[in-house]
Amino acid sequence: MQETKTNDMVLYHGYRVYRDGRILSKRGREIQSYYFTYPNSHVSLTIDGKVVKKNKALLIYNLFSEAPADTSINVLRFKDGNTANADFDNLYLVSRKEHYKECREQGRGSNRFDAKTKKKIRREYYGKNVSLRALCSKYGCSLLTIQKIVNQT
Repeated sequence: MQETKTNDMVLYHGYRVYRDGRILSKRGREIQSYYFTYPNSHVSLTIDGKVVKKNKALLIYNLFSEAPADTSINVLRFKDGNTANADFDNLYLVSRKEHYKECREQGRGSNRFDAKTKKKIRREYYGKNVSLRALCSKYGCSLLTIQKIVNQT
């Protein structure tokens, strides 16, 4: 439901979504993003009386791009590497194949940790009852990466 669209702003279900990454409520307050898969990744919006969780960067990309992102074959990336910067000009798509190839080459994801560190992460999680998000912050990785490590035997 897009009612109004300009170069810099889209009215999306009563919310004003700006190209620079800001989302304002119906009352004019900025919607704060929160940690879901990575810091500042999601926002909660009320659409048709229901609270809906949306990936902030993906929402902005889809509203301002010519063609919406198909996340089954593409991954949305950040040019400056800062996941908190949801400015449309900072977002771009790469194929999943290319994304995973780069991750393997750069040693990102669960592949970047050696067996000793993975064991330490599992011991912290199961022994000290540390939250997954706390481990994400401590080791500087995504929630999915920590979940994969913790669930390995």
